[in-house]
Amino acid sequence: MAITFQKQPLNFFNVSEPAIFEFTSDADLGVNPNDRVADLELKSLWTQRRYVIKNILPNFYTGVFRVDVQGFLKSLMLDNFEYRFENPNQAFTIEAFSIGVDVRPENATDTNDAAFVFDSGYVFDESFIFANTVPSDVNVNTGYFPQLGISQLSEQVQSQKDPTKMTILGPTYLEFAEGFNQTVSVFSSGLGSSDKFLTVNGSNSPIAIGDGVQLAAITQDQLDQMYLPVLMTTSFNNPQIPVYGVSYKAAECEDTLQFRFYTSYAGYCYFYTPKEALTAGRNNSDAINNAFYNQQDGRSSEVQRSVDYAEGLALSGTKPLELQELFREMLRSPKIELLLPRGFTECKVTGQLNVRKLDFEYTLNVNIANVDQMGL
Repeated sequence: MAITFQKQPLNFFNVSEPAIFEFTSDADLGVNPNDRVADLELKSLWTQRRYVIKNILPNFYTGVFRVDVQGFLKSLMLDNFEYRFENPNQAFTIEAFSIGVDVRPENATDTNDAAFVFDSGYVFDESFIFANTVPSDVNVNTGYFPQLGISQLSEQVQSQKDPTKMTILGPTYLEFAEGFNQTVSVFSSGLGSSDKFLTVNGSNSPIAIGDGVQLAAITQDQLDQMYLPVLMTTSFNNPQIPVYGVSYKAAECEDTLQFRFYTSYAGYCYFYTPKEALTAGRNNSDAINNAFYNQQDGRSSEVQRSVDYAEGLALSGTKPLELQELFREMLRSPKIELLLPRGFTECKVTGQLNVRKLDFEYTLNVNIANVDQMGL
């Protein structure tokens, strides 16, 4: 039996976009082709995550099976439905999956051989693993790498990563500043079982051991090399996706703010800006009737129930043109955190970008007030 695939995603694809598989089978199952059904299994190669899409029906006229797996993969990879830097799931913002298919009669009774049954009872032909052409291809490809990201219509499609290389996750230019704890997200694929390094002009820092996305700390010595943009490399470096480090030049006596945000490259990056004046305001107060006192009691006829309090930062500045992609990644990030005295805190952020000939202007407005103030 051969499974032929008319459509499948790239090896590295985003789970925020359609991930469509279309396939047919030439098997003679003794039934009308329209009476066939298919099961598709999504199985992580690095974790215990697994999902089976049961009883996929073919197109009545063409006999082609069609299924979009993006929602299933996204629910597996975002099992807490959050982008969290400190969560162990951060390592699996890119994850390796094998995808298997079994086509059978709708009322199959003769495919329950032990070789075809998983411990869950799922019927699965172990030879049907996705390949570049058909499952019987000797170059069987069991590695699909869904990632938590999205491709912007305004930009070129991101280059495919190489699973045999280690790739820094981020736009071409990354920003770092003195005096902060900073890391670089590195896709280590399955290469993370031994010591690997991030190198900046000869200065090394270790990359955490493990599969998926791992972190490498930026050292002071590496930061000192970034006075001008400098190429950052890794062990088994992927030269097809170069990334440069740029140091933030703080003004004298400047109070610098650090933003941390998730990017469409499936890693975290940073943005730095001078701290400007804090704004705060009491915009509205709600009250309830409290007219239960005589005049001599000296009490108001109302008592406050709740208050609408606002506190925020209005930030602005200019940056070198090389960092505009980094700033755009921040504007469209699903999660932005600001380093406050209490630690990294997720805030509501709005902003604007104005690109000029040699640099760009930016504005950011950050709401750092509690969602609900005290009230009755």
